[in-house]
Amino acid sequence: MTTYLPKHLQDQEGRREECKNFFSVLPKEKGWMGSYIYNYQGFWESPRIIEGVIACQQQFQAQDSDIILVTPPKSGTT
Repeated sequence: MTTYLPKHLQDQEGRREECKNFFSVLPKEKGWMGSYIYNYQGFWESPRIIEGVIACQQQFQAQDSDIILVTPPKSGTT
């Protein structure tokens, strides 16, 4: 059985090495749960969140017809 992954998930090893190099230059602090958090674009976050933000910044292409709804979590607005 062949699994087809999206392009951004195919080369995870290469991406992990690239991320290691990237995180090595960011300011870091010890997180309250034991792991490190990093300062990226003025926000302190875990590496997993930052990787997601970077993937979104690199791949999301907004269209003029897009509608983006933003609400606080569990606000009951859905």
